Amino acid sequence: MDQSQALRLAGEALELWHTGRLPEADARYREALALADPRHYRTPDIHGQYAGLLTRMRQSSEATRHFETALQLELLNDPNEASPAVVAAR
Repeated sequence: MDQSQALRLAGEALELWHTGRLPEADARYREALALADPRHYRTPDIHGQYAGLLTRMRQSSEATRHFETALQLELLNDPNEASPAVVAAR
């Protein structure tokens, strides 16, 4: 695990997505998630962003899986169902 590298790659992925380079963004998010620490408070954000990209790419099943992972990780970080991060993930 290398969280700083994962966050850097996720940032690159987001930029690629915003410039319309979706396949490259997809690859970068996969790299980021392979390095991400699941217990780090920013990892759910990476899953959520990637789910958004997958939705844009019309890959609903995989997007749903990443949205669910983001929620599960947020709940591990803060089991309070009313916390802002959990509410946003829902």
